Amino acid sequence: MNLFESVCHAFGTVATGGFSPKNSSVAGYSTYIQYIIMLFMILGGTNFVIHYYILKREFRKLKRNEEIKFYLFTLLSIGTLITCILILKMHKPVEEAIREGFFQVISILTCTGYTTADYLTWPVYAWIIIFQKLLSPNAVIPVRINKKTIDDKFNSQILSFISIYLIVFIAGSLLLTAIGLDIKTAGGSVATCMAGIGPGIGSVGPAGNFAHLPAAGKIILSFMMLLGRLEIYPILIMFTRGFWRL
Repeated sequence: MNLFESVCHAFGTVATGGFSPKNSSVAGYSTYIQYIIMLFMILGGTNFVIHYYILKREFRKLKRNEEIKFYLFTLLSIGTLITCILILKMHKPVEEAIREGFFQVISILTCTGYTTADYLTWPVYAWIIIFQKLLSPNAVIPVRINKKTIDDKFNSQILSFISIYLIVFIAGSLLLTAIGLDIKTAGGSVATCMAGIGPGIGSVGPAGNFAHLPAAGKIILSFMMLLGRLEIYPILIMFTRGFWRL
């Protein structure tokens, strides 16, 4: 990798932006480079508070922090599961399966968006695992962060945000299907744009791009990227009467 490409990929990795000077993203680079980018994607997706603890050598606080434990456990467990699927179902060599499985998982979970493999060629349940998480619908589990229970008011605010997020996702997907996109591409496009990931599902997967979408679709998805980046509320407030009265 030359100096220009290394600078571009360093910015794209640490900022979890995912833009690459090459259409093949990171797939065309060496195994060594892919592992380096994996490491720095993990660091880029880590809370800055954790970075501060490490720099200040406050390892006791780091050890007690539940966020970093959950973050690393999620990456490790899902990455291991995908690796096993690639070995057992696609008969990939162990090292290649580990590298491809963990790279795609880390890239998507940190919203970086780099790719080294077309995960849509994997078994369907493998790439669905990366994008979904299932919980017991009847479980009553208090929400805690670092052993402190989050009050009901704050939980309600979170649930309200999630509900609005899902409504916007469904509305955007329906709009795209109305202009001719298949449901898989429509849903995948809206999901990846709102989450700021990069590659999606369908024709906008890791082996494709958004260039073929109609102009109306690109406008809709541009709006979805704004909503996702600004976390919905600032944009929605602009459409209220109270905002324009100020």
